[in-house]
Amino acid sequence: MNFELAFVLALLCACAAAFVAGRPRMDAVAACAFVILLISGIVKPEEAFAAFSDSSVIIIALMFVISSGLARTGVSAAVGDWILRRSGKSEAALIAMLMCSVTLLGSVMSTTGVVAIFIPVTLSICSRRGIPPSKLMMPLAFAGIISGMTTLVATSPNLIANGALIKEGYEGFGFFEVTPIGLTALAAGIAYMLIVRRFLPDGEPENHARGARRRLSDFVRAYRLESREKIFEVPADSPLAGMKISEFGRRGGTSFGIICIERKIRRERALIEPAPETEIAAGDLLLCDLRDPRASEITAEFMLRELPLSGDYFSERSAEIGMAEIAILPESSLIGQTLMEAKFRNAFGLNAIGLRRNSAAVGDNMLSHRLRVGDILLVFGKWESIRRLKSQNRDFIILNLPEESEIAATSPGRAGGAIFSLLVMVALMATGAVENVVAAAICCLMMVSFKCLSMDEAYKSVYWPALILIICMMPFAAALENTGGVELAAGAVLDALGGHGETAVTAGLFALAMLTVMFIANTVTAILFAPIAIAAAQTMGVDPHGLEMAVAVASSTAFMTPLSSPVNMLVMNPGGYKFKDFFKFGAPFSIIVMIISLFWI
Repeated sequence: MNFELAFVLALLCACAAAFVAGRPRMDAVAACAFVILLISGIVKPEEAFAAFSDSSVIIIALMFVISSGLARTGVSAAVGDWILRRSGKSEAALIAMLMCSVTLLGSVMSTTGVVAIFIPVTLSICSRRGIPPSKLMMPLAFAGIISGMTTLVATSPNLIANGALIKEGYEGFGFFEVTPIGLTALAAGIAYMLIVRRFLPDGEPENHARGARRRLSDFVRAYRLESREKIFEVPADSPLAGMKISEFGRRGGTSFGIICIERKIRRERALIEPAPETEIAAGDLLLCDLRDPRASEITAEFMLRELPLSGDYFSERSAEIGMAEIAILPESSLIGQTLMEAKFRNAFGLNAIGLRRNSAAVGDNMLSHRLRVGDILLVFGKWESIRRLKSQNRDFIILNLPEESEIAATSPGRAGGAIFSLLVMVALMATGAVENVVAAAICCLMMVSFKCLSMDEAYKSVYWPALILIICMMPFAAALENTGGVELAAGAVLDALGGHGETAVTAGLFALAMLTVMFIANTVTAILFAPIAIAAAQTMGVDPHGLEMAVAVASSTAFMTPLSSPVNMLVMNPGGYKFKDFFKFGAPFSIIVMIISLFWI
């Protein structure tokens, strides 16, 4: 081992130690290492700064934008709804469905892109179910990595190993040649996650760790809404079917306070904002704010059927409707008026369903109370109406928004454009018409053109610490190659295991590539090991397909560190994970994948 290689390995170990310790922050550590490699001269400036133009870095940045576009248009929440409906109340079924969905889609398109698409979906599911994101983000990452083992085009290492075979005059891999390994790994991955899920950390995303935000269900408890908020179904034989809300009010329905109507339209439930001319239909679900004891008489008169309602009702519909706490300002024109006199609902398109005065919730009929300075109102309605309150800074200010506001669709009418943009990207990636990075760029431009998100929103959606970390660690690949580190290790494997047969060498190369991918990107690992596998096969006089398959799969067995794959880096912040979490849960599963691969190879 020469001095330069020893220096690179020592620097790499120092970075790994800092990553495990969690201090200083990972991107700062990587940036320091980047500068040290440049100063040492082991890596040339053009080699180091080439990472800034690397297609994998660019595609990760573009995927952040695409993910944001899907979340802002409500597509992510809709996919989350579908998974929630199919999985029922079972967390085990939820994990299985999530992992299968990600693996299926990842078999024909970029795994990084798939995971980026499913991150807001998973966050939406976590928010609605009250599950810490850390419980689902790790299964999401594992499924994304496993998807690279399902088809030839699923990930770059497969294509690199295939290209190395063809370049040397051998027949390449079949499209589904790696599929048995991938499907077995998926089954093992689901079983593994169902076993270790209870041990996954209860971490919060970095931006939540400083102070937990309340959820919609917390608002329900704080304002004691359980006893007032009710949901009623309108039977077909109810006198209310076909009646307008204004007429219902004249017949005593004002005590009901209908704040939302849920109506089945083409097999889907749509939320309708009530207005005086809105006609109530049979089968409608009426979310009501009961305001006086006479409501029970109205219920009997109109033959309404009360259904169970919990705080989860609001969380499950949080993509469209929500709540906010607003405080009355001293100069507000609402002071001295009741909510009825101020015609609050007509003026702002929102229902005031809670009132806190002197830090206590008002339990009796809040509509009869005249508003005072410092009163806090809990308002309910569609998110776009809540966002419009920001312009009403003369009368009140928004104090608190629930956690679910982060997954609310800000461009709900643009979902079609987002889906079309995504389908174009998937088609381009699946057919190979253009490079993956070009397909992602086209998708981003289409989303901006369709106004799924603005340019400013696109810039803000990129998580820059993750990109800086990847960029600054990539020069280590050039450093190890320049100093002969990888070749030295591969030669040692051949010297140690060459006399024990092909299976031993295959296992050794798999293990070495799997260890290398802990700190070097999977694509770079495959590039370094693909020619070594062919050379080893030719030396032993055996078919290189098995060794190349081992290199391809081992390069994708990137479960052990955030640096192993962009997929891990994408979920690290939303899941609130630390560097050691990936090794703790990824190392055992990597060994399982190695055993599965050796069995099929």
